[in-house]
Formats: sequence, structure tokens, C-alpha cells
Amino acid sequence: MIPYILITYFITEKCKKIAYKNGKKKNPEEKPLNDLGHYYLPDLDDYHIIPDIILGLYIIAILYYGNIKLMKEMSLLMCIIFVFRSILVISTSIPDASGKCEKKKFQIGYCNDLMFSGHTATVTLISLYLMSIFPNKRNMLILGNIITYILIIASKNHYTIDVLVGSYVSTTLYFLRDKILR
Repeated sequence: MIPYILITYFITEKCKKIAYKNGKKKNPEEKPLNDLGHYYLPDLDDYHIIPDIILGLYIIAILYYGNIKLMKEMSLLMCIIFVFRSILVISTSIPDASGKCEKKKFQIGYCNDLMFSGHTATVTLISLYLMSIFPNKRNMLILGNIITYILIIASKNHYTIDVLVGSYVSTTLYFLRDKILR
């Protein structure tokens, strides 16, 4: 499991650098795309760290309540998700959602590292596993996901489509996990 995680990490980091070189560095005048989420939601760019904190809470919860089998399974799915994400990140350069392309304090991602949202994919996958552990907390976890998605969009970390695709990819892999991980 550890070698897969390390390989995935190195692939992801390399692809982030390639995305930056092919994006903002080549085209410094690129403007953000029009996004309904950015248009209708308040600008929470100054609070970009909140989705990171929420993600951290989800990770702590799954580490505390999960078992080894669940952690192995989830880690392998995360590796698949992030390798797929890396392919998408370098295949098409999407302009930085904030329009500033500046490294923010404690920021995990970077400019042009957008399609799809890794935060969304991770929060979604962890919450699906938590739902399997605590079926009675399902509505609370769904509400937590929705709030996290809105905060990711409102803080201009991602476009709405990045969040929707991240959620879709994680949900699909979760429900296909028995076929994928045979």
C-alpha cells in the first residue's frame, strides 16, 4: 500500500508542476472562466483554508473509526482517483479560478491544478466510507459534503465543474470498488 501511495504522490506533484508550466507561466494574462458558483456565492477567497480544515477533520474521523481493511481499500481508491486526476490536470490547462494565481498560506493545490477537485474527491470518498460505518449519520455527512463543496467554490479554490466532477468520480469509484479491487 505504501509504495502505491508514494508513486501516486510523485506522479501528482510532477503533474502539478507541468500544469503550472503549461498554464499561467505560458499565458500570464489568462483570465478565470465564467462560473455560476463564483457569480452567485459570496467571495470567500480570504477563507480558503476552511475546506482544508474540514478535510482534515474528515481524515481524522476515518483514521479513528476505520479499520485496516477499510484503510487499504480506501487508499487504493485514492491512488486511482489521484492518478486519474493527474492525467486530467496535465491534459487541459484550466485558468486559475481566483484569477490571481498566487500561492496562499497553507494552500495544498496551486494554479491550473483544478480538474477535478482533490479536496472534493477526498471528502466525498471518506464520507461514503463513514456512511458505511455510521448509516444513521448519513444526512449529517451529506450536509457536511454540500457545505464543503460550497466553501470550495466560494473560496475560489475551484470552479463548480471541478467540484461536481470530483464528487462524481469518487462516488462512482466507491460504488464500483468491488469490481475494481478484485
